[in-house]
Amino acid sequence: MLRVQLDNLAGLSLVYSGKVMNGLELLAQAERRARQLDEKETLVRVLSSRGIAQQRLGRFDEAAAAYEECLHLSHRLGDLRLAASCTLNLGTLAHRRLDLTSALDHYRKAGQLAHRGRMATTSASAASNEANLLLFWAIWMAPEPYSTKRKSWLAKLKQHPRWAI
Repeated sequence: MLRVQLDNLAGLSLVYSGKVMNGLELLAQAERRARQLDEKETLVRVLSSRGIAQQRLGRFDEAAAAYEECLHLSHRLGDLRLAASCTLNLGTLAHRRLDLTSALDHYRKAGQLAHRGRMATTSASAASNEANLLLFWAIWMAPEPYSTKRKSWLAKLKQHPRWAI
């Protein structure tokens, strides 16, 4: 079990240091071991880490699958912290895909989970993301003369590597 936890931490460290592919290799090893050992508490953290790695690579479908499995398992284990985190990450993915209704729903659910778990930082992140989304939505839905600015802004947004659609 300790080996799996160390592989998860090392893999996530590589991801955050920019060596995402190397990190994914370690995370794949950690996931295999956690599944073999039926170590669900560790597996849920590995899935979250894998979602982060896939998201950094722009592989949003793979990231969403990892976060969904993490969310399902964290609910089964009663881990509100990881449930809130995975829900928040699912909101971010939906936001980047411009699925604003789904993003808003995920941000609100993440905020509720964080509040129930007394996680101030996650609760604040969910509220901030929700506010940013609503601002984005207000600009997007704004009447003339903002529509010309909106088209220019969206064109720039689509070119940005973090928001590639």
